[in-house]
Order: sequence, then C-alpha cells, then structure tokens
Amino acid sequence: MLVQGWPSPDGVVVVDVIEHHGGIGWVVSRLLELVGRHEPLAVVIDPRSEASQLLPDLARAGVDVSPVRSFEVAQACGAFSALVRSGRIRHLGQVSLDVATAGVTRRRVGEAWAFNRRDASLDISPLYAVAF
Repeated sequence: MLVQGWPSPDGVVVVDVIEHHGGIGWVVSRLLELVGRHEPLAVVIDPRSEASQLLPDLARAGVDVSPVRSFEVAQACGAFSALVRSGRIRHLGQVSLDVATAGVTRRRVGEAWAFNRRDASLDISPLYAVAF
C-alpha cells in the first residue's frame, strides 16, 4: 500500500492511496521507482504484518524503514480516529478507504485500541496506511 498525505490550505490533512494491489510482491519495485521522485518519503511497516516479509529486500535496496511497535500502532489508530471525528482529515473519495472504514472493527492494545486486522473479512490495509 502506497499513500501520500499533505495539508490543504484550510488545514485539513488530505490523504491519497497512490497504489494498492493484492499481495506484496509488487511493493519493493514500485517503492524503488518512487524513492527518488517523492521527498520526503517515509516507509513504515508493522513487523507483525504480512509486509514484514519485505524488510530484507528493502534493506538490501538501501531503503530506510521505520518499524512500528504495538503502542505506536494504537497511537496512530487513535490519532487517525480523532482526526476523522474532528473533520480534520479527508481522502479523495477512494472506494478502498470507504470499504475499509465501513467494515473495520477494533481490538484492544493495552488500554488503547487498534484496527482489527486478524478478524477482518476485508482488506483494511488502506486504513492502516493512512493512519501510519
């Protein structure tokens, strides 16, 4: 999942899913195409997700990856939820985000919560991507 975000003139954060396909086999080559063209570029991976399989290939390619810990996942989900409730984030009308948002459930992470990836009957990776 490749996303971008930027502040709009009215202070609202706008997020856009750049690319989204099934599986992860396409990610490294596409990411390498984008590295030189988009700055700043942050690569964030939850080491407990399927995307963790990309870490060795990204390291060999010299891509700096920021792994997220459980509490950071919960912080990202909570911050994203707060932005949505306050109307301070929007996306460009992408169906993948609408579907993920409509079908996602929550799971407990200590005293906080995160989007529930384990029981999801749908692909919520777009939602996690914009939250990170």
